[in-house]
Amino acid sequence: MTKTATPRLLSFSDLTHARRIAAQLVETLGDEYWPAFDCLDRELESRRGRENRLQNALSAN
Repeated sequence: MTKTATPRLLSFSDLTHARRIAAQLVETLGDEYWPAFDCLDRELESRRGRENRLQNALSAN
């Protein structure tokens, strides 16, 4: 019987680190790594947007 690990959501810090690595790959090795960078960048922006929207809702009168 094989035990499978429960997937965990990547932290904001994990995503930021991975995005930096992906950017370095694009810069060094070319545009074939762009999709990885783009995916990580969009996820970070999405999380930032959700956080801002949540904070706006919580601070609204």
